[in-house]
Amino acid sequence: MAAKSSSDSKSAASSAASGSDFKFPEFYHFPPFFTLQPVSTTRSKQVAVWRDFILQYITHYRLTALILSEEQKKPLFFNAKIDRKLPLDVAQMLVADLINQGRTISLPLCLCSAHRLIGSAMIVVWYTDGTWCGGVMWCGAWCGVWRVACGVWR
Repeated sequence: MAAKSSSDSKSAASSAASGSDFKFPEFYHFPPFFTLQPVSTTRSKQVAVWRDFILQYITHYRLTALILSEEQKKPLFFNAKIDRKLPLDVAQMLVADLINQGRTISLPLCLCSAHRLIGSAMIVVWYTDGTWCGGVMWCGAWCGVWRVACGVWR
């Protein structure tokens, strides 16, 4: 019986690690969400919603890099239930917006382990510079090294 419960706990741990419990928001199942809206005010709101959605998704799955050509086949940009996929040019526009917000770093070309070109990629920055600075300042204050010269050792 103990072996069965340990295998159950292992499967629960692996499903939690893979992030399979991600809850897609309701707007993800709305077909116009995958089409860039023509009205500028609606488009700017749509881009903001996509930006927040992408950041929630990558944070939940703990992704550190995205390759757009690969993500076109995955749930981030493809909803199989409604058979809608975000066009690559719109995904590139969203990446440009994330770069402008300081949340990603663009890599123009990406090579896989077999050294074949697989397209443009981006490195994901989970937290903004201000968030990192605040965390470092809090840690320094908590450790008692606030306003003290100190070094970082390997």
